Amino acid sequence: MPAKSVDVVVVGAGPAGFSAAIVCSRQGLRTMLCDRTSPPIDKACGEGIMPTGVSHLRALGVELEAYEHHRFSGVRYLSAKGAVATGDFLSGYGIGMQRKDLSAALHAAAAHHKTLEMRFGQPVRLIQRQPQGIELEVGQSRLTARLVIGADGLHSKVRRWAGLTRPSKGLARFGMRQHFELCPWSNYVEVFWSKGAEAYVTPLGPRLIGVALLWDADFFKREFHQSSPRRSSPRPSIDLDFPALAEKLKGHAPIGPALAAGPMKQDVSSVIDDGLVLIGDAAGYLDALTGEGISLATAEALSLETHVVPLLRSGQGPLCANQLRAYAEASTTIRRPYYVLANSALLMARYPAVARSAHALLFHAPALFSRILQYQPKLPKTKAS
Repeated sequence: MPAKSVDVVVVGAGPAGFSAAIVCSRQGLRTMLCDRTSPPIDKACGEGIMPTGVSHLRALGVELEAYEHHRFSGVRYLSAKGAVATGDFLSGYGIGMQRKDLSAALHAAAAHHKTLEMRFGQPVRLIQRQPQGIELEVGQSRLTARLVIGADGLHSKVRRWAGLTRPSKGLARFGMRQHFELCPWSNYVEVFWSKGAEAYVTPLGPRLIGVALLWDADFFKREFHQSSPRRSSPRPSIDLDFPALAEKLKGHAPIGPALAAGPMKQDVSSVIDDGLVLIGDAAGYLDALTGEGISLATAEALSLETHVVPLLRSGQGPLCANQLRAYAEASTTIRRPYYVLANSALLMARYPAVARSAHALLFHAPALFSRILQYQPKLPKTKAS
């Protein structure tokens, strides 16, 4: 039996994959979205969507506010010495919501598109490049795609198959998330700092908060360092290293399992190859401490509409890497603010003296903090020629 032919196969049904699938299918391309798991999909993350990400998701037709959520109006830093710096968003607002609810909202939005086929709970295997495109298997089905979009996260198999993974040097940072049932005490994402680690508190609903810990494995070796993060709970470390946060959580038991991820730093040699593009975390990652993961992924997905979809609609065969260079340039432009902010924040995370100076500056200059929060991943204004 000949392989089924489609225009686009998106591997990975996280926010990046759903967003890319919506963009391609709403332009009439025969699109398949596949993942070895089934929505709603959960993962270890801070669960805060910054204003740019909220705007992008709305542009994709995702109805966030149909699910339990909590709006937040900015970010607040709380130093180990008790200093507080608050930055308000100059426009828009962020939304805190559980990742499984975001997954459900994306799934509902994707279901409206008739040229989108979704296959979940089936393994995906890329086989080889053919003149007609990339041949792959989804479950027991074999198909050929003119374009494969790798949206399968930090440890992307698509990226490895294409040979686009580059050895990462430097920081080995990890993350863990836990929910607690209590009323949010703030309309901000609050960041508590300790040497080698940070705790991020995100309001998620009327009686729900998420606490995400990020830590540097070189400095922060509590009972959940890199050897066994998935078998641990963040609570002992909160009590030891974040006493102000521990006081707020006193008497409130964790809800559900703790989820962990890492190492976060992932380097790539390119985000494009013949017949293939990478998007979201699969396209490289530095750290989660800016909260921009959703904004990055959705901006890259929307850029496909300008730089990739017209090429697929105007031709018949697979796209070569040279045709995809405009997307690669757009991805670089989208990611530039993220890398600037993430590298700056990592200096604060690793060096307490830098963190103290930064907190003091932001405490005395809240307008500067607000302007920094505006420096988010946005769609580039340039268009492909």
